[in-house]
Amino acid sequence: MAEGASVPAGGMPAQLLERLAAREAQRKAAEHMSRRERRTVGEGLGGTGVDIQLPPLRLEPLNDDEAPVFTSPLHNTPSFFLEHMARAKALLLGRINRFCEACSTAEDSPSPSERTKTLDDLLSQIEELQRWFSESSPHLKPFHVEQARLDVEEIKARFHEVRETVLPKKKFKFGNKTTTDATKPKHSPQQAVSPLKAPVAGVVAVAPSKFTFSNLVDRDDLRLPAPGDPADALRDQSICLSDLTRCVVHVESISGNLMMNRLTGCTVYTRQPVASSVLLRNCTDCRFVLACRQLRIHQTRDTRLDIFVPSAPIIEDSCRLTVGPYTSCPSTREVFGEAENHWNHVQDFSCPTLVAENATKSPNWSLLPESDWLRDNQ
Repeated sequence: MAEGASVPAGGMPAQLLERLAAREAQRKAAEHMSRRERRTVGEGLGGTGVDIQLPPLRLEPLNDDEAPVFTSPLHNTPSFFLEHMARAKALLLGRINRFCEACSTAEDSPSPSERTKTLDDLLSQIEELQRWFSESSPHLKPFHVEQARLDVEEIKARFHEVRETVLPKKKFKFGNKTTTDATKPKHSPQQAVSPLKAPVAGVVAVAPSKFTFSNLVDRDDLRLPAPGDPADALRDQSICLSDLTRCVVHVESISGNLMMNRLTGCTVYTRQPVASSVLLRNCTDCRFVLACRQLRIHQTRDTRLDIFVPSAPIIEDSCRLTVGPYTSCPSTREVFGEAENHWNHVQDFSCPTLVAENATKSPNWSLLPESDWLRDNQ
């Protein structure tokens, strides 16, 4: 023992006791962190603690120059949410701005069809971020929800601005041109829709509570917009339907986009078109009567689809779907122009060898007999 070292009554030097106490503190801190990580994984979506795991975000880097949104899957929690939202925002704005720059160059500028495809891809990525935000928001603090809402609004406003620049005659603009009485669509005053402007500063990135139905059973009176709201209240808005059982929903005016998740035994009617996309996830034994620009279906089974869609519907990890045309939806020409209905061009991404010309050979979907098609008076 060094000369002068103090020895407490227990017979151990004070410095050694200090080192042991420091090690014990480190051990307890590590044990506490381990418990937190186990609780994070164990609670999942059904947990109520601060460190619950949020839904996954499918937004991956496309090259080495793009940083991933998540540094670790364990960090997909409310406490890291704004950090991840900021990275996702930077990722998407970077892609949008690079696309705009590519379109402004004289050489190797994308063709009109390539521009349309890239815009559709970017829109899908924005809607994936919006879905993540919508499903995560119940676990977030109000301040975080508001900040993230502004972030996604900024992304969507920039997207609309670039879309106006690279496709000045975009075919999916709401029609507002002057028509004669003979050719003017017959709509009641309540069905009139204002033209879409760019940039759209007021686009709501996550469905507000007034445009959301969730955790309901045996309801047949669900309607949007709600009684008393303006006829165009849904324009540019996101609608979210989740965790519904044996419910009937009517969407009665033109809306921005529609997301549906975990619906069982439900019927959903869009009496007017969805101007952008419809996303279905985890739905069972349902019927959907839909008019939309794009339709994507994931992990859905035993479901009937009556649809008007100008692009090929996409299904993945789904089975026992039956598909028929929806021909009686008003305003499709106003919203989609002269686009044809590609209701029977379903692409099954679970069977990559059966896309395109072999699409109808997929075992996961089938055409409804013509005798069962939706009639105008139904």
